[in-house]
Amino acid sequence: MKKIKLLIIDDDALCLMIANKSLRKFLPSKLPYQVEVISNPVEGLNIIQKHIESNITSEVIVILLDINMPILDGWAVLEELDILDPEQNIQVYMHSSSISELDIKRSKTYARVRDFIHKPLNEMRVNSLNADLMEFL
Repeated sequence: MKKIKLLIIDDDALCLMIANKSLRKFLPSKLPYQVEVISNPVEGLNIIQKHIESNITSEVIVILLDINMPILDGWAVLEELDILDPEQNIQVYMHSSSISELDIKRSKTYARVRDFIHKPLNEMRVNSLNADLMEFL
């Protein structure tokens, strides 16, 4: 059975904590998943690259990705993912406090972006995410 590796990439420690706790609280315990919180998008890309290079087929990577981060913003991470994973096996959910319609529309131009989830992550949003995650198994 496949396992879902949920990467939360966000530079804000409080947002990382809330997202992590919400996922652990509201995702069903029978769902085979592991959550990893990453505060640096470059580190996140390195983890993804190692995963791809190791050719682990028993794990599906799903990313909750913030937009506004220093060093690399979420859009730059998406561009890097297109280079690392041209087959689009890695799926992304934009996880942002942005209310800009431009950001929401822009996120829809990326095939790997499944949805735009507004912060904070709550029970309703996790339940919606859970329905999608079941498709990956």
